[in-house]
Amino acid sequence: TNGRKIKCDFVVSATGVVPNTEFLSEEFELGPDRGVKIDETMATSVPDVFAAGDACYCEFEDHSSTWLQMRLWTQARVMGAYAARAMAGLGS
Repeated sequence: TNGRKIKCDFVVSATGVVPNTEFLSEEFELGPDRGVKIDETMATSVPDVFAAGDACYCEFEDHSSTWLQMRLWTQARVMGAYAARAMAGLGS
């Protein structure tokens, strides 16, 4: 911090998300943050099961040097739309 004080009426702070995956079977491969590991099509390690948003762990090293999982609703919305396209066989 730079010590600067700003007057305001309301503050929203996002302090982190921990995926709740304890209820899943051991068939699901999990990432180091315990999120459901997905591939570039949002598919999980369980056939015909896709994941998107806060509950998943994305590792797209071969596909994007700029990827950063933020676990924000805007990214979850886009990931959900992409997963729907993948499930429908429409690709990217």
